[in-house]
Amino acid sequence: MFQSDETLNDNIELPDNTEIILRNDAHVSCGNLTLGHNSLICIESGVLTVKAGCKLTLGEGSRLDARNGVLDLAGARCDMKPESTLMLSDYPVRGGTLAGGWGAIPVSWDNGDYKFHKYRSYLQAPISRVFDGTEFVGHWDMDRAYPQWFADADCDDWSEPINKAIDLKGSGEVFLPAGIYYVKRTIRVRVGIQLVGEAGMNLNYGEVNSIGIDVDATVIVPIQTVSTTAPSAGASTLTHRFARGIVIAVNVQPQYLVVGDSYEPATGNTEEEKYNNWKKANTVYDVHEIPMMEVGYQVPGTLVRYIKIDNSDTFSVPDKSNPGKRFYSGLPYLCGVCAAGCAHIDCMVFFRLWQSIAWSKDYADHKKITGCWIADYSTNNRVINSDGTPAIGPDGNDSTYTIHAGFLGDALVIQGNMVHDHDNTKGVYVGFASGATINSNIFNCHVLLNQCFATTFADNHLENIDAQLQIKNGNVTVQGNYFQKGSKPSIVIIPDEHALAIVTCMNNTFRWIRDEGPVSDESVDYMSSICKYDISFIERNSFNMPNQRIIATVSISHCYRQYKGYNIQEPLPFGVLLCTQRDSYPENKRSCESINYLSPLVSMSSVITPGERVSMPVTVCMDINRIKLHPNLVPGIYSESNLLWLGPTASVSYLYQLAWDMKRNIYSHDGNGRSLLGLCENVMVYSYSEDIPSRGEVLFSLSTDGGNPEESGMLFYVIMYRKSVTLDGKVMWEKVEVPVCGGSLLYDNGICVCGFKWERCPEPQEMPFNDGITGIEYHGQNVVVYSTKPVDFAKGQWSVGDRVYNVGDDESWVMQIKK
Repeated sequence: MFQSDETLNDNIELPDNTEIILRNDAHVSCGNLTLGHNSLICIESGVLTVKAGCKLTLGEGSRLDARNGVLDLAGARCDMKPESTLMLSDYPVRGGTLAGGWGAIPVSWDNGDYKFHKYRSYLQAPISRVFDGTEFVGHWDMDRAYPQWFADADCDDWSEPINKAIDLKGSGEVFLPAGIYYVKRTIRVRVGIQLVGEAGMNLNYGEVNSIGIDVDATVIVPIQTVSTTAPSAGASTLTHRFARGIVIAVNVQPQYLVVGDSYEPATGNTEEEKYNNWKKANTVYDVHEIPMMEVGYQVPGTLVRYIKIDNSDTFSVPDKSNPGKRFYSGLPYLCGVCAAGCAHIDCMVFFRLWQSIAWSKDYADHKKITGCWIADYSTNNRVINSDGTPAIGPDGNDSTYTIHAGFLGDALVIQGNMVHDHDNTKGVYVGFASGATINSNIFNCHVLLNQCFATTFADNHLENIDAQLQIKNGNVTVQGNYFQKGSKPSIVIIPDEHALAIVTCMNNTFRWIRDEGPVSDESVDYMSSICKYDISFIERNSFNMPNQRIIATVSISHCYRQYKGYNIQEPLPFGVLLCTQRDSYPENKRSCESINYLSPLVSMSSVITPGERVSMPVTVCMDINRIKLHPNLVPGIYSESNLLWLGPTASVSYLYQLAWDMKRNIYSHDGNGRSLLGLCENVMVYSYSEDIPSRGEVLFSLSTDGGNPEESGMLFYVIMYRKSVTLDGKVMWEKVEVPVCGGSLLYDNGICVCGFKWERCPEPQEMPFNDGITGIEYHGQNVVVYSTKPVDFAKGQWSVGDRVYNVGDDESWVMQIKK
């Protein structure tokens, strides 16, 4: 026991079970000191100093308790042999080297199992600074490691303490308690490390830090280190020390994480080329284009969880083109997490990042993204000018995805994530997966599945005016998804020149939602811009199929469009519509008429194959002339409805047809040779822009006039015509075709009928049709018709092989076949 200052002799060896205790703030200095097995050094108060160049050695099963004092190893070394324990508090170990487990035994090891099971030492310490410049050797066991062990509370760059904690832990959990962690360099997560924070949320909204970040969660904030002037950029442009723009690198080779002290100069023949080369040299953000994996084909277990990366630090730099300063919010071209190989990214929040999650260009199985939230991404030199006006840099890149799942691999999981709208980049990219599930996500963005096989896209929610799922080749199941209708087709299928996309589409909903907020010109424009089509095929010219517009095999089962108005009984299922489009002219969409005329049946169950061929199960619709359309409700000026009439102020009248086959002109009729029937006439409606607008929507109901309604199947088109006479006497005719799939209600809100838009047309005329037909049986793209009269095949476009059976009293004929 030492109770006063003392210097020990060098090269002392003590036996097993030795106890050395320091009290009364004693300062004890030693040279080479060795203790036997099961010994104890306890610094109850004071300082134990190991002289520079010397070594303190504790035998197996020993304890070094420095919880109430200081262990000073500056220039020295402490070896704690296997099964030894180091106990620390907020008195830091000063400098030197701590060797634990096998690192404290100066022999080579051939028996890896023995080394793994026995040769370990233990570390116990609180969440405070306990090391000051200390290096570690060997294996140390602890429940978790903390970056606070290596940093003061006012640390301005937590990347170094976090990396030290990762190096010390080796494998297992490195824990970041709730708080703000400003970082200036890349955090390097090794294989087997779980970097874990806390996902709290402050319910007292005023309790945030100076830049508006919630302090009840673990938040990493990238901050700039220097500013420099880009060639010909005019203003100073931010630079940083994040290697390749990566904030957190998982299993990335060290050579890709080196950042030099100086930046490469700009080269190029033109000023624009110099600027682009300078930008690429200083902020390399296409990390998914580079193979960077350090440990190949590792087992699952590497994890980053419960951390928010918030790229919203605001600061100013000089602006040579402006006498004031220019204020930046967020660093440009950052990638939140770049992983190489198997890794799990879980319950993370990414805010204002150019790219949130990216995998390198390495083959890797078991990639996993779950429970992440991505908002306000694609920060791109976002600037607030000195006069307070915002400006966004011109460097948008529509080929960059905020989530890029890398290249090749099996057992990919993307589940329970939320990806919000974007400014300059796209949403989610999955490429060359051979076994993947992408389910239960909220994707308010663009999603691309590129040459994926055995891949399921299921139970996802896609909304936003530009949200779209693209499938390029591969074999994909799209099941149980919710697509809010936007300005583009919800699903686009893209073949290569020699490849065939195979897609199974089941139980998907394509929903047209009326804006329930205050009606304005903007909201009407939004609803008017909603795309007519639900599924689109990109056309290709192939050497073996030169005249085919569809090069794909698509199975469709119970995929319906739904209309969401206001206080409307749901569901109201309607058929989906298909189109084709050219890559270079996506705005020029061509309707797949050979498929869409069968929309109610295609939506229920069908297989579409190259050449626009349709295979369907046999479907029988009988008693087709007993279905009628009836007006139920018209808008009123003093109605209690919250919805306003979105069409023009006019007197409106309606005509309609029920079409069972628009190609063959098979219509329901009134028994008097008329299929074009009238509805309500001269109903006055007042536009939302009027002082006293009409409220509500025109409601029609489909019902049977006697007979058995089940026999019809309620699978047909309602073709409606609307005549509008404006206050100045102008007459306008419009037409809409609504594929009904069992529903019984139709709503006209002025813009559309249940999501199918009105289009200008000439005044309708009765079409020639066969009025003896009472039922129709669908056999793919052929039909069997039941009629009381012989059919005139010149009325409509009948196909070879179509058959007609006599169900009338005329016994002079039995059957007809179109030849």
